[in-house]
Amino acid sequence: MLTNVHRLLLELGQPNMFVTVFYGVVDGPARRLTYARAGHERPLLLRGEIVQPLGGVGTFLGYPDLDDLPLSEEHLDLAAGDRLVLYTDGLTDALSADGHAFGQSRFVSLLQSRAFLPPDELCAAVFRHLAAFQGPAEQYDDMTMLVVEVK
Repeated sequence: MLTNVHRLLLELGQPNMFVTVFYGVVDGPARRLTYARAGHERPLLLRGEIVQPLGGVGTFLGYPDLDDLPLSEEHLDLAAGDRLVLYTDGLTDALSADGHAFGQSRFVSLLQSRAFLPPDELCAAVFRHLAAFQGPAEQYDDMTMLVVEVK
């Protein structure tokens, strides 16, 4: 599917336009995730207080000089209580008033320290923390986060 989207974007012919994507399918009864990444931030698996980035190779879609798109299909066995954290780079790239980036390691630490929260409260806590970190600094990129919990 991602290869088809890539080709369609190439046909539209808008130079310097590209898309990053994470595409995943969860088989609920089997507790198995099949996914592919195309340049998007690596989703994080939150298992207890352990945070592990998902693997996989993938380049963004729609770039004109990439006729042969490198993508890998990955599989992950999930367990009850696991959480998948999907997010945009606007969270980790958020800047404080003095110009410091929030960063990946601070984001992971924040997730670890709030791992006990239900998914909706975890998202709310992250956004509250980011707002405090940014202070009066303007938000210049989108900030999106989705937490999916395995029952």
